[in-house]
Amino acid sequence: MVRTLFFTNLAMENLQNCILINLFKPLTPYINKIKTGKVLDIGCAYVLMLKRFPASFEKFGIDVSDYAIHIAKTRFPSMTFRVSNSEDVLPFPEEAFDIYVMMF
Repeated sequence: MVRTLFFTNLAMENLQNCILINLFKPLTPYINKIKTGKVLDIGCAYVLMLKRFPASFEKFGIDVSDYAIHIAKTRFPSMTFRVSNSEDVLPFPEEAFDIYVMMF
């Protein structure tokens, strides 16, 4: 059972990385151009996309899940997270971010 779980987790991690690389690729030229800024991940869950941004970016995330935000805050204390619904007014000032990402 442990061996099967190991390979299942490894396969899921590889799949997530492959998907994220392809989703992140179109952002790369813009990120390289601006070099620094603020990014908001709408529906950040466990921060899979935000952690791919360079350290020069301030990272913010929102998610509807209290649990996901709790985990995100625990794993990435230097980032800012809020529980919020993407259909509501964002809990940040208008035009506060250079990049907005949302992955579904």
